[in-house]
Amino acid sequence: MFDQLFNRHEALARHRSAPLLDARLRFLQYFQECGSPRGTLRRVARELLVVIDQLNLEPEGVVRPEDIEAAAQRWAYRRPRHHKSKDAEKIKQHFASAAMCWLRFLGRLQTPPAPWYQSFIEEFASYMARDKGLSPATIGGECGHVRRFLARHCASVERLRDISIRQIDEAIAQKRHQDGCSRVSIRFYADSLRAFFRYAGMKGWCRQGLATAITAPRVYQHELIPSGPTWEVVQQLLESTATDRPVDIRDHAILKLFAVYGLRSEEVQGLQLEDFDWDCYHRRDFHLKRLD
Repeated sequence: MFDQLFNRHEALARHRSAPLLDARLRFLQYFQECGSPRGTLRRVARELLVVIDQLNLEPEGVVRPEDIEAAAQRWAYRRPRHHKSKDAEKIKQHFASAAMCWLRFLGRLQTPPAPWYQSFIEEFASYMARDKGLSPATIGGECGHVRRFLARHCASVERLRDISIRQIDEAIAQKRHQDGCSRVSIRFYADSLRAFFRYAGMKGWCRQGLATAITAPRVYQHELIPSGPTWEVVQQLLESTATDRPVDIRDHAILKLFAVYGLRSEEVQGLQLEDFDWDCYHRRDFHLKRLD
């Protein structure tokens, strides 16, 4: 595969002679089967060499996330710094993401133990899906708020059982004074906690009645309405991507899904080929079969 990615003999020799050849080839083959272009495969191949070097990877054994974090820190803040390295934190995050993705693919990433509240979160999520009929996006958002609250303010199941409304109010106030969240974000946070503590009270995980006492900041009329670009700006964006370049073809299609169909970013990310009615497309009456 490397002879398809690199032209220089030095680069070919370096990639062929580096450790973990089979593991690297399997990962690159996976990317190729997913449709990744040659440029992406070249970048991934180079990243794997850096990961091996910085982690001193052996042919076998699991790797801890904290070791990846430490290696990412060393790589991002190395001296002398590469002339193109401007954002060290971004480089650190990119290294950690690439390393974890590869090691997870190989089954060599150590999975941290689940937090004590994981079973509570999973049962709450099942309840929202089964009994409330909420969408996966809504469930994910609410569970995220609850997960962050429990991780930050409840060290154990005993703390959850004894938690008071005062502690919950202090956690909500902290979102404003320490985290700098807007009223809208704090309201969503409080609503998620109210839903969770209502369910937790029914299940006996905490004191009953906590949910009814949770208050959220007032959100004024029209405050939730996002301010979008004008139609003139949208047309300029569409015109700027109306080229034959593959990246522009992709971006043009995404922009049209936003502008014409009103899809959200999560919905566009989740689209699959089977979501399109290709028969209607050939009749020049193209539309999406599924928008929910």
